[in-house]
Amino acid sequence: MSPSVIPPRTRASERYQRPNVFVYGVGAAYPPHSIKPEELDVLARRFYPSTPALEKVLTINAYTGIDTRASIGTIDHPVVNDPLPPSITELNDLFMTHGVSLSVSAARKALAQSNTPYSDITHVVSTTCTNSANPGFDHYVIKKLGLRQNVQKVLLHGIGCSGGMAALRTAAGLIMGESFRGRKARVLVLAAEISTTLVRSELESIVKNDEVRIGICLFSDCASALVVGNEMEGDEDFPESAENAQELPNGLHNGFDQDDDSLQERIQESRRQNGENEPILELLGWEHEIIEDTEKDLGFDVDPLGWKVVLTPRVPKLTAGILPPLFSKLVTSIPELKATIAEAAHSIPPTSFSWALHPGGATILSGVERVMGLNPEEHLRESYEIYVSRGNSSSATWASVVARMMNVNTQEGDEKKRYVLGCGFGPGISVEMAVLKRLDLDGEGVTGRVKARKTNEANGDGLMNGLQALDISDRGSSTSRSSDAGGDSTGGSGTGSGNGSGSLSPNLSTVALPLAEDVD
Repeated sequence: MSPSVIPPRTRASERYQRPNVFVYGVGAAYPPHSIKPEELDVLARRFYPSTPALEKVLTINAYTGIDTRASIGTIDHPVVNDPLPPSITELNDLFMTHGVSLSVSAARKALAQSNTPYSDITHVVSTTCTNSANPGFDHYVIKKLGLRQNVQKVLLHGIGCSGGMAALRTAAGLIMGESFRGRKARVLVLAAEISTTLVRSELESIVKNDEVRIGICLFSDCASALVVGNEMEGDEDFPESAENAQELPNGLHNGFDQDDDSLQERIQESRRQNGENEPILELLGWEHEIIEDTEKDLGFDVDPLGWKVVLTPRVPKLTAGILPPLFSKLVTSIPELKATIAEAAHSIPPTSFSWALHPGGATILSGVERVMGLNPEEHLRESYEIYVSRGNSSSATWASVVARMMNVNTQEGDEKKRYVLGCGFGPGISVEMAVLKRLDLDGEGVTGRVKARKTNEANGDGLMNGLQALDISDRGSSTSRSSDAGGDSTGGSGTGSGNGSGSLSPNLSTVALPLAEDVD
């Protein structure tokens, strides 16, 4: 086939109106145990005397809006019941057991949904803030999954709660580079956090230094994964002799060939032959920004006993304040939004989107609601559901929210908003924002109805059988059972009482939440 030719003087903004970055699968894995607010009180009083700081933290703990936080163990686990807090060596061992196992489970779920052959994974982009081993945890996940030895891997650090979205942004850049070279890319994006093991270290600082540290009231354990890639007609490599990207293989579709029906048909045929399912989301654009002089407001500092959460009362106001200008900058840069939402409403209002907001805390959620004019049930349902039933799992939480949005709160025939606004905040303070388009809806308007999910039969019996098999095959030894992919069979009931937080929607605070195996 003859290559597509791009005019040599075409501006980059015209040549790449769409990134050609798609999400094919998403999965999250939670451990089977959970910690209720009152259980933290029990553990704290088991080892520490009452102090003003401790009493304030435990009072805050009762009003976070979280019912249960996912955890690799209970408050009776030996590691949090020794005379002294666990050492960094013990924390590393726990992460390498449970964090790796959870990551493998989440990855298998995302790969099962996408029907992507493991041998097709070209890159792995990972992140964590609760481990710093070398080689990183991604090395062992790749090994356990049996991915190719030459898979290109990147491990991101120093980005905390925004890590899941930062990893997606990094993957998107890699994918666009491969598209430019005319190569197919399939990137496994991983985020894993084991936070609950830091509880004794945090309690030590609260009591001995009289510090009000609320991280132990919020954080939980989880791993999540995305399969992301480009839409190419075939696997041919970009010709080595091509210069200045003047000629691109026919498989690369950009601003010129995005709507080429014949090309789309050839891409679908190529996917069918490969056995891969259709993508579920398209990434349309993203932004990243740092709020000036906020390094001391949000962080995760190195400590002899692991890490210590830095979280000041300024964070909700700071994060809410930057959203309106960043939102405007992002959505007005995406041509498709101008052609759909703006035509209908003469603007691009925040309420046009479903929001996949990282649930950093109740005040962060309510602050975003207020400044962006959102309704928690209509726009932030999944963020609240994950927050109430699982807590804040740092970098792993964002993709868990997306998994819930796409795989649990989606039934055939439901009317859904076509565009998803992803947002997360991390140390720095850094802000990640992205717009994704749902591809599982009919029509072309701002909303659409969920189509019947089609699975490609070339790779077996489809998604559900793959996930059912996964729930069996991932059952391991007693040391790794808490990291079960289908786990949470012993987890919290997730009744969603909201434990008194006035910032949660009344309807959301009474909804019955499924166990974690249903989250993804």
